[in-house]
Amino acid sequence: MKTMKAWNFFVSAIFILLGIATIALSSEFPIEMGKGDPGSGFWPTVLGIIIIALGLMLAIISSTSKNDKLMIDLMMASSGAKRVYWMIGLTMVFGVLMYLGGILIALFIFVYLCMGLMDVKSKKERLLFSLILVGSVFLIFQVLLKSPLPPPIFMR
Repeated sequence: MKTMKAWNFFVSAIFILLGIATIALSSEFPIEMGKGDPGSGFWPTVLGIIIIALGLMLAIISSTSKNDKLMIDLMMASSGAKRVYWMIGLTMVFGVLMYLGGILIALFIFVYLCMGLMDVKSKKERLLFSLILVGSVFLIFQVLLKSPLPPPIFMR
């Protein structure tokens, strides 16, 4: 098993690469200071810098810390880790379902399955909460704000 310190270095490297990629991808967007609107490239660049700084901070803290709590063994097959893996998978499925079936159908399925993953045993509770949430999203965005929701692929 790997130590927490090794995983911290791995995560910090991922963060630094992600920050660099964010800055590189937003480099073609304009940044215009002093005109009230900083331009579409400003915030992605700032976020990229923040992500790089956080990655560097994690690497520095991990390398200088003598705290034994940072050196605990990770159990990648623990029940908590498996829930995280399931949640990542559900989030990816949500993205695909949102593209194929629209946000309302995808949100209903996502919330229902996530509640099951979080040990809500009552199917009635899961169904009711999912319906209330989807109804609230529809009411707030479609009716009150008159903002269109992403439609299913067959309605585009």
